[in-house]
Formats: sequence, structure tokens, C-alpha cells
Amino acid sequence: IYFTPEEEALAGQVAAKGPFVVVEPSVKKNATENKKWGLANYDAVVRQFPTVRFVRPVFEDRREFPVSEPLDGLTFRQLCAVIARADAYLGAEGGCHHAARILGVPAVVIFGGAVNPEITGYPEHVNFADPEPCGSFLPCPHCQRYFEGLTPSMVADALKPILHSRGLA
Repeated sequence: IYFTPEEEALAGQVAAKGPFVVVEPSVKKNATENKKWGLANYDAVVRQFPTVRFVRPVFEDRREFPVSEPLDGLTFRQLCAVIARADAYLGAEGGCHHAARILGVPAVVIFGGAVNPEITGYPEHVNFADPEPCGSFLPCPHCQRYFEGLTPSMVADALKPILHSRGLA
């Protein structure tokens, strides 16, 4: 991916404030509920790293996420430029996790119980997914059970070595 000078400048402004992790707990409006781990869970992960700077793109949902620095009004390309400068990515399976892979950014990705990371994931990422994904786009008890068993501590433990390798934790 090649970025315009304007996209590079915007990403440079974010990076100039110091090391950071992009956290993206949102999924598209029309995405299945089976991909939504929940804002409170991401919040609990981020709170386990009080000295780490987390930035979060804010798109249409505008939900409060006080433990991160909002990045409001970015295009997807601008967000990709920011991800390229990030030390890590934490978020749901989707466009941002693909961008992290393409840009060589380590990632912890929450797949849940619907999507198989062997299809849309990457082995160099830490992927949290049910070993027997259902593929359902309708609200699914199987997927809900997977998310109920996925604790913020489990995700934080997966993020810790990435942050440590980057000198952040």
C-alpha cells in the first residue's frame, strides 16, 4: 500500500505523540452479532495496560471508549496509514486486521465463533476463534458461548508479549 503525502502526514501526527496500539472494537453496522465481543471486554483489556497509548478510530458508531484516544473522521486509507505506524493492532476480524497484516503490524484479532481464521486470518497474528466455527450470520448461541468463555485477561495475555517485544510493557 502506498500512501499519499497527506495520509503520511496525518499518520505522522499520530505517531509523533509516541508509541501506540490501534484498538478497533467495532464491526460494520451490517455485520453479524457473532463478531461482536463487546466494548466492555476491549475496555477491560486496554485497562490492563495503563502505560500504553491506545488510539481508536471513530466511525459511525461514536460509542464512548474512554481508555483510548479517539481518531475521528478518518477514511479507511488514513486509518491504514495510522496502522502502518502502530506498534500493534487489537480488534475484531475485518478490514483493519487485514490492513495490519499487509502492513506488517503484529495483531491480536477477535474472530469469535462464526468465522474461521484459516480462511480470513493470518498465522502470524494471535487469532481468538472457536475451533469449530459455525459460519452463521444469525445470532447464535454457539458464538455467544465462545465469547462468554473469552476473557479480557486471555486477550491481554496474548497482547503482552507483542507489547513487550516493542518495548511498551
